[in-house]
Amino acid sequence: MWHFVQLSMLCMGLGLPISTVGFSSMAADLSTPAHYPSSMRSFQLLYMIGTFVTGSIPGIIADKVGSYVPFYYVLSFFAIVTLALVFWAYRIPKEEKDHA
Repeated sequence: MWHFVQLSMLCMGLGLPISTVGFSSMAADLSTPAHYPSSMRSFQLLYMIGTFVTGSIPGIIADKVGSYVPFYYVLSFFAIVTLALVFWAYRIPKEEKDHA
């Protein structure tokens, strides 16, 4: 289960680099109390990696094509992927989460 949650955080970093307090809520919801610190660390680490790696993507795309409009398509795509992955992660039964 965690690889999908981490993938959603990476997608958020790739397509939607805004700061949020949602990570702490999702870490609390999607992990057991014993795993909360490591879950929170994973969420923040992947978010920061995605933000660092893709911070210049809007400018690179604009330089190549002469407009920022294509970047907004990329941003929208990753936002939809992130939403889908987060919704999927919240649908996992609690029993399965406890065994992860």
